Amino acid sequence: MADQGLPPAGRFVGDALVNLFQDRIKQLIADLGREVTYVLTPQQVDCPNCGFDFVNNRSNNVHTPNASGASFNKSFTTGQRCPVCQGRGKLEFSRSVTHKSLVGFQPAPEEFNYTEYGLTPDQVLRTKNALAVLPDIEVAQYAIIDGFECEKITIPRKTGLRDLAFLVTYWKRRNT
Repeated sequence: MADQGLPPAGRFVGDALVNLFQDRIKQLIADLGREVTYVLTPQQVDCPNCGFDFVNNRSNNVHTPNASGASFNKSFTTGQRCPVCQGRGKLEFSRSVTHKSLVGFQPAPEEFNYTEYGLTPDQVLRTKNALAVLPDIEVAQYAIIDGFECEKITIPRKTGLRDLAFLVTYWKRRNT
């Protein structure tokens, strides 16, 4: 790398300051953070009570006895609709996780360009999380923040002091 005339790194922002910054933000999230529920994409599994028809993408309506327990072993006549999956051939389970997040209402105009998204400040919320929450936020269909359903309007942006240890994500309230 070419010499840019810069002094050596670490003179003003050393490891101790970076660690102090990260510890304080984590403590703010723990102390002031709100419980935010992230509703993830549903998980689909094959129906344990019937077979799956890959051509028609649904149940083949043939009972397959299993050892999954009484709730998933309901006999039915071949050709009738499976009583467990209702003929879909798949069972769908909703998934959600809850994380503490710093929540900011009406972010400053210099922080978020409202006109670019056609929104007003009262519709936008900002969450700040630890980097460990990234996989959940990436697959979240929406979030429930203080009782409001909110849809993600930006991808999570990594932020921090030298080390990118936190995430900032912007959300739009639904039905506002």
